[in-house]
Amino acid sequence: PLRKIVPAEELRLNMAVPPTAKPQRLGVLAGDLAGFPNGRRLADDVIDISLQAVEGAAQTGVLVPALADGDKVDTNEVPFGTSFPYVALPHTKNVNRGPGAAGRNAEQSSTENTAASRAMEPTHAAALAGAGALLLGVGG
Repeated sequence: PLRKIVPAEELRLNMAVPPTAKPQRLGVLAGDLAGFPNGRRLADDVIDISLQAVEGAAQTGVLVPALADGDKVDTNEVPFGTSFPYVALPHTKNVNRGPGAAGRNAEQSSTENTAASRAMEPTHAAALAGAGALLLGVGG
């Protein structure tokens, strides 16, 4: 008899695999059975794991040498928190703007960026107006 298959949006987690004290960013490919694809930890490097798996490392158990360096994003630049939601606040526009941006918290940065985005420099306004007029002329 045929069984009716019902698709589901779910992530299966093998609870028989105990958590590890020293997680490996490459999960199962690095011998860490508690890592991706058996669940998804915040520190799992899913891009590097996926690239290796697509190129055959999941079948052979051997990392593909050409992809050994991965995307070179091996850790998060902001430490994970100790309580929910665990991840840092999203970056704001002032991140990576040099020494003057250091020491500001996310709330200050968000307020500054919102205020700054409301004010437009005259050259930007003129450029946008010119582009709008050009588009109107082309479309008409």
